[in-house]
Amino acid sequence: SQRKDSRPKQHTHDTTQELLRSLFEESSDGILIINEKGHYVDANPRGCEMLGYSREQLLKLSLKDLLPPADLDNDPLLQADLGKEKTEIKERRLRCKDGGLLQVKICSRMLPDGMLLGLVRDVSERKLAQNEIRKSEERYRLLFDSNPHPMWVYDLETLTFLAVNGAAVAKYGFTRDEFMRMTIADIRPTEDIPKLMGNISHVTHGLDEAGSWRHRKKDGSILVVEITSHTIFWDGRQAELVLAQDITERKRAEEALREREIKFRNVFDHSVDAIGVSKLGIHVLVNSA
Repeated sequence: SQRKDSRPKQHTHDTTQELLRSLFEESSDGILIINEKGHYVDANPRGCEMLGYSREQLLKLSLKDLLPPADLDNDPLLQADLGKEKTEIKERRLRCKDGGLLQVKICSRMLPDGMLLGLVRDVSERKLAQNEIRKSEERYRLLFDSNPHPMWVYDLETLTFLAVNGAAVAKYGFTRDEFMRMTIADIRPTEDIPKLMGNISHVTHGLDEAGSWRHRKKDGSILVVEITSHTIFWDGRQAELVLAQDITERKRAEEALREREIKFRNVFDHSVDAIGVSKLGIHVLVNSA
């Protein structure tokens, strides 16, 4: 019996060409081919769809028609720099038929016949999302930096300061660099540190209105502050964002009022004369005399 040849049959030239054409036509990325003079000589359906041109219209254009002049001046695409073994990947803007600019990532490579192959992927949605994230981060950074109350972020594990705003620098007297070499224990009176450590061991995740605390400024003077904090992730670490509102003067006023009330009560209660306080003709307070 004849022995069957187990080797796979080779694709014919026509079959290979058909497969390549199918990949070209059905690719989810745009494919553009440009000759040595910079003119488009072929484009797949996705490439035409992205740019808004028909294939016939696109083949009448050149590189300069789709790349904004300012972009070409700043970052020229030089075919001579693309060797046959070199692939260049860049993000660029392409000018669509309607005049809009499409943000794309282009993977360019010189073909053996001197043509330039460009695989084009639409990244405008991603760039838009990145821009929105950046704008959001800028807004929050502005709220942090420009807040009139001292704010900082500290590492929940090491207690080191990770960021401080300008109000904290102005209020506490430490420079930003000094803050970055300190922990939150360094702005507390020594006798308050055990209370601080106890509080940190039971950090409330999320929003925490931690009440009033004493803080020490660089000159040694003491502030009374009301703390509001929120746990966050900062560069992949668990941290806490803190806002400190200075209530020192309010506390002093409350203490002064309390002392006046005590003095009044002492005079009132120990006076040898009868003293009464009336409201609308009715005695509401009388002393023992």
